[in-house]
Amino acid sequence: MGTTNYTNTFIAVAEDCPVASAEVPPVPVKGPTVFARGQPCLRSSPLAKRYGWGFHYDAEGRVALVPVGSPEYEAFVTDDSLTVVKAMRSKRK
Repeated sequence: MGTTNYTNTFIAVAEDCPVASAEVPPVPVKGPTVFARGQPCLRSSPLAKRYGWGFHYDAEGRVALVPVGSPEYEAFVTDDSLTVVKAMRSKRK
């Protein structure tokens, strides 16, 4: 099994992500629950699968949210010095 400790990596939104630009997830009446369940890694997060947010891990392993459709997102996707992986799909092909 691989590690979920990423460095110099960009997690792009899933291929089947339904949005063209990043959305802020709705906050339920009882409070935020986007990360209510433990996630094995951010590749399976609803932020990358449903809401259009990518994740950039720097050389120290710190993570930053990057909205799809932004110039920063496009720069990270095409950066040859980063390992670019896609978020997990929501549905099977």
